[in-house]
Amino acid sequence: IWRRGNQFTKYMTRGTGGFSEYEFKNKKYDTNTTYEFLYKNNLIGYNHHNLKFNYLTFDNKRFINTPLTEQQVQDFFPDVQIIKISDFKNNTIIIHKPFFKQQTYLLWNDTDKDFYKYFFENYNNEKTLFRAVFTTRFPKTFIYSHFGSRDKETPPLYIKIKLL
Repeated sequence: IWRRGNQFTKYMTRGTGGFSEYEFKNKKYDTNTTYEFLYKNNLIGYNHHNLKFNYLTFDNKRFINTPLTEQQVQDFFPDVQIIKISDFKNNTIIIHKPFFKQQTYLLWNDTDKDFYKYFFENYNNEKTLFRAVFTTRFPKTFIYSHFGSRDKETPPLYIKIKLL
């Protein structure tokens, strides 16, 4: 990518969860993100292991991650309803949606929790860039878990979609 007249080359690390690295002047730099995109001349990074978005800046020594606010994330996804991790109670949240209306949701982590290798158990979107985005038209319970684990160390999240 081009940034302030400098050319960076992107690499995907192997065996480390798909984190991105960028090479600049023959040196590689870690971004702590798994996917990046440009938006209004800003480099935005997303980490699907912690479900967070960051502005990425480079100070010629390292990448600096500045977390995006909920409103900034909402601006990227105007038609998506954000579900904040902090709103879960006992790892469960109930969301009400209008009858027969298809709705897309995004899990957004506003806590210090980590969701390394979490996937939806009953929703096939693991090959998408933003694995914490899901869509439904009908009531359903979504389970976001670490390989189906029910352990205390890696508890699943239950998202119960109900009709208004």
